[in-house]
Amino acid sequence: MHCILYEGSNEIEIHTTNIVSPTGSANVTTQGIENLTGTNGVSIPGRNATNFSASNDAYRFTPYSLLTYQWTPSANISNDTLAVTTAVPQASTNFTVVATDANGCSVSAQTSVTVIPEIIITGFIPASGAPGQTIQLQGSGFSNVVGVKFGNTSATAFAVVNDNIINVVIPAGATSGPVSATTPQGCEGISSATFTVTAGTAALNLKVFLQGYYIGGNSMLPVLYDNGMSSNSP
Repeated sequence: MHCILYEGSNEIEIHTTNIVSPTGSANVTTQGIENLTGTNGVSIPGRNATNFSASNDAYRFTPYSLLTYQWTPSANISNDTLAVTTAVPQASTNFTVVATDANGCSVSAQTSVTVIPEIIITGFIPASGAPGQTIQLQGSGFSNVVGVKFGNTSATAFAVVNDNIINVVIPAGATSGPVSATTPQGCEGISSATFTVTAGTAALNLKVFLQGYYIGGNSMLPVLYDNGMSSNSP
């Protein structure tokens, strides 16, 4: 038996003149190739730690490095001919890679890259408001938003109207500053503009009762004096 190593292609051939099957279950033979340390190897089918006979045959081992690769679609891929590459598509994309050996045999596999749209907050309507007031966030990438914050204070009530509008109630404790929105994946968009939180207003209803008016000399004249319902006394 002898081996041939082809420079350039690194192909290895094993040529066998004659192998006689040993007798006894403990006497087995393996035919193949292995690395220098013996930690990795490839055997010829049917000749791995077993009894076999061979006469005037040969096997060729072709390195895996001779495989070629082709990714499609090739746009937005750092190198579409490598086994491992980097893809940065602008939108969610399904990719296919085809591996082909020197004999033209090929196999394919698929993978997908999901792109989460960037959250961009372009403005508020109105640009200021008090806690409890509902305002409108404008921008894009809102479809997957699950949280809105005014500074470090989370809004407990908001509604995603569409990809461009969110209606949100200014939470108690909110302070003036940027407004942010987040997705389940942890992506965050922060407004470049500042939202101004104003003090709240309250309605005060008063009832005024007039008892009279001062006429001098430490005396008051009751408003109801003319009706005989009070006396003119200090």
